[in-house]
Amino acid sequence: MLSKVSLSVVVILLASSGVPAGIMQYQDFTVGLEEAIELLHGHQTGCSFKSVMVNNDQSANEPCPTLAHQVQTAFLTQTAEASGGCAVIGVLTTLNAMGLQDQMIGDCCEPKMQVQGLALDGLQAITKSDGPGSGSAMNQAILRQNHGGSNSAGHVSETSTIMALQQANLDGDACATGAVVSGMTVTTSQAQSTY
Repeated sequence: MLSKVSLSVVVILLASSGVPAGIMQYQDFTVGLEEAIELLHGHQTGCSFKSVMVNNDQSANEPCPTLAHQVQTAFLTQTAEASGGCAVIGVLTTLNAMGLQDQMIGDCCEPKMQVQGLALDGLQAITKSDGPGSGSAMNQAILRQNHGGSNSAGHVSETSTIMALQQANLDGDACATGAVVSGMTVTTSQAQSTY
């Protein structure tokens, strides 16, 4: 009996504390990919492949009517290849992605607030020395998120999209020395509110 009474007191305190009614939602994702190939002399080949998909989807509704929905989707692909005949070859590729969304849709005519951001960075480095050989690396990413909400006072929505392709190649004959370095960084952010 004591636990039922204390729970009722907590509910009454929250209801009377001025916490606004409505819907609050948050979601995020992070992805980190890395491929590394190192060939040291001899006749060799190496290859690697990764593919990742992320999907977050949530929605909620309350009477009055109050609605909120948000979706995040990410597709990331990464490949690395190297081949050599008595060559020293190094291939390194990294790809990091992050997304976050936060929203608060107040009940009835209460305020609405939304925030979202995407970030992507990639690095590729290929080196070759000594014998004949080649190396290649590719990063590909599609990041998309959108969210929207509505109450009696109107509707809000936001969408962010990043599409990126990064490729590096190096090919050389015996006694040739070379290096390729490629980098990319992309960020987006949005915020909106109504009062």
